[in-house]
Amino acid sequence: MLVPALAYKAEIEELFAKNMYSEEMGLYSENFYNNWIPTIHNECTDGSFEYAIVDSKKNVIGYFKHNIDFCNDCVQNFGLYSFCKGSYTIGKDIYAEMTKLIKRHHRIGWRMIGGNPVQRSYDKFCQKYGGRKIELCDTVKDKNGKYHNAYIYEIIKD
Repeated sequence: MLVPALAYKAEIEELFAKNMYSEEMGLYSENFYNNWIPTIHNECTDGSFEYAIVDSKKNVIGYFKHNIDFCNDCVQNFGLYSFCKGSYTIGKDIYAEMTKLIKRHHRIGWRMIGGNPVQRSYDKFCQKYGGRKIELCDTVKDKNGKYHNAYIYEIIKD
């Protein structure tokens, strides 16, 4: 279930701190060298929406954010991090939220670094809604010197 991240701010920050130098953090931040903890705002005045993803026992299992540009009716700057790898709840909740967003707004767009386990799900979602995926080759180098492709997804409502 998605709930405002502010209600779980301390727990989210602690979970990010524990994952600070992980490979997954590099996939989230699109930079394998600069790790950081997201700033969870006390108010939503700039179109930023931040959520804790919680399980049935109210444990934080993930973090999800996005921005809405209300002038252009565009949703962008997605961020998704799972603290519970392979969680069905996270996939189900994000799918439902992104479906709502594409039905409400003219355009949604996001980026992803290759090697991210969610890529197949993003591909299916994008295809289902008639979106497109653009591949950018060798855009990010990890700490081991391996290059990763980046992908840009966009879906425009008819």
